[in-house]
Amino acid sequence: MNKNSKNVFCIKYLVIIKKDKLVIIKIAVCFNCSITYKEEISMNVKKMSHPNESIKCQVNTCHYYMAGDYCAAEKIEVKPRNASSSEETDCVTFISSTNA
Repeated sequence: MNKNSKNVFCIKYLVIIKKDKLVIIKIAVCFNCSITYKEEISMNVKKMSHPNESIKCQVNTCHYYMAGDYCAAEKIEVKPRNASSSEETDCVTFISSTNA
């Protein structure tokens, strides 16, 4: 391979949902050098017995949803970086109540 050539990577994410645990597997494959990189990112989030009153949420199909439009997750993660509007953001903590 020419030392001046650039490596080209394809990055994919595999999301596995388990009760109270979100596991994200990041897989990067280099097309030029045949290297595969795999990283597992886990987010352990406990569902509290009371609402987290600092987080308002109307997504009633979420495992962490509580009456009164509150979130019962002890913590949340919102992505992506550099979003320029609320429409571009996602709650990564979301787990469908049917999958929990």
